[in-house]
Amino acid sequence: MKALHFTILSLLFLSFTNLKAQEWAPIGAEWRYKLATPTDDFYTMIRIKKDTIIAGQECRQYVIYNQTIGSTSNSFNSEGFTFERNDSIFFWQENTFLLRYDFSANTGDTIRLPSPILQDDCIMEMDSFRVVLDSITMEDMNGVSLEKFHASPIDGAYSYYANSYFRVIGSIHLWEGLLLETDGLCVFIPFGPADLRCYKDADHEIFGIETDCSFPSAINGLIGQNTLRLYPNPVKNQLNLQYDPVLLGANYRLLNQLGVVFRIGKLPNVSTQITIFIDQLRKGIYYLEVTNEKKRDIWKVLKM
Repeated sequence: MKALHFTILSLLFLSFTNLKAQEWAPIGAEWRYKLATPTDDFYTMIRIKKDTIIAGQECRQYVIYNQTIGSTSNSFNSEGFTFERNDSIFFWQENTFLLRYDFSANTGDTIRLPSPILQDDCIMEMDSFRVVLDSITMEDMNGVSLEKFHASPIDGAYSYYANSYFRVIGSIHLWEGLLLETDGLCVFIPFGPADLRCYKDADHEIFGIETDCSFPSAINGLIGQNTLRLYPNPVKNQLNLQYDPVLLGANYRLLNQLGVVFRIGKLPNVSTQITIFIDQLRKGIYYLEVTNEKKRDIWKVLKM
């Protein structure tokens, strides 16, 4: 009887282990993002390709594909490697595996993350930085309940974007989860700033800003600058939009010069004007992007 109990417990343990291994990056899993800066707008897909071994470590290879707006085909961008161990996610960088997410952390724990690779003219003062895990909550994403981990930086002047990450999908803004800034001088943007369109694998289909997991049809043409008026501009606290009826229900995003998105929404269908509150944003140059069917346009905003 003891042997039978041991066998059952062993099978349950193996099943649990296999289930946990599938929580991150199963083969065939795909992340679809919309990446955008004011000058370069494109979509990206990250696909888990196969199991492999790198530097003696069993891991999974992922491939990144891009599609530029105005094109109808996607192209190979790059590839990388990732694996999960004891609820921690690792990625391959500069000939070693480094920590990316720590799903084993508890609220109040301090997590040390590697400083990312930056441009040659950007000097990093340390090779890693620390964040403290503020909270772990459950969040519903299109009917799928996911654990959400929220962390804040505690080292120096670092700003830590994409500081919330989720089981199964990682970050909804940046797949690798990091965008660092120190006094506005050094910035790291893996694959560019991004918004998750959707994630899917054999067991999940989770939608973010869109409900289509295919590469989108190309967007062609400009909406026209005279279809929308911004005022006041420069602006301190409230940005007013007045627009033509042709833009009713159009999607909008407010982003900075790096492409980091601060506001996202739709222009109301019942009115031709809307007010966006931006009093919490830093002073600087921002861009309002409006997309309507197959057309888009961008308006410059100066925040005082």
